[in-house]
Amino acid sequence: MSGFVLVYNYGEFSSTREIFKFYRARLARLYPTHLLFLALTFWVAGTSQNLAYPWVLAANIFLLQDWYPAKAVIFSYNGPAWSLSCDQFYYL
Repeated sequence: MSGFVLVYNYGEFSSTREIFKFYRARLARLYPTHLLFLALTFWVAGTSQNLAYPWVLAANIFLLQDWYPAKAVIFSYNGPAWSLSCDQFYYL
């Protein structure tokens, strides 16, 4: 459904400018909410999760956690954000 709505709204990309407009709109919609819930995870669960590995937190901040093939990394901090990480890969 999501792919259908994206194609319907943006249609064919006739220029590089439209492609960047699409990515900017997706990032502006998803990223602030992702960072909010990542911060809420720290507040609710404390800082006990994987702090020995700061790269895991960096991977979560930049939505790259699903690119590392380990369940402990993929579902670290904000588990449902793995789907956003997959979206980042698809957009690339």
